[in-house]
Amino acid sequence: MLESDFKVFNYDDGILKITNNSKNQEPMCAVDAIDIQEDTIYFIEFKDGTVFNAKPKDKYQLRLKMIESIFQLLDVLDIPLAQFKNFLDLKKVFILVYNENNAYKGIYPEEKDLKYNQYKRKLEVYRETQIYSDVRLYKKEKFEEKYINEYS
Repeated sequence: MLESDFKVFNYDDGILKITNNSKNQEPMCAVDAIDIQEDTIYFIEFKDGTVFNAKPKDKYQLRLKMIESIFQLLDVLDIPLAQFKNFLDLKKVFILVYNENNAYKGIYPEEKDLKYNQYKRKLEVYRETQIYSDVRLYKKEKFEEKYINEYS
């Protein structure tokens, strides 16, 4: 979906696959990538297909990834659950990067803003509950501009 030399941790198919295989446990859901910049952990999910008109199961799956990625990171870093509050106090930003050509499939043009805002509001619950410090939705071009170019 995106071609760049920018380096991030391949979270779902890299770090977690190795960790889960070594512990013989069922893998949880996880975002595609994790990146650490200064004092912030970025949880990044790339979606090349339908996003804003996705089936309820797929929307639920994304929200599950947002939560389980944090629990998996606690496990990978061997942080005891008793220190979960300290971990929650860290800056954590969730970024959904989507392909605009596919994200709005099945949506009438005049509904795009409405569907986008409805979807974003559901994800912002995780910011309001302070699980994430911020939730951002970027078209892939905007992600390159706002994130990759900033941290390269």
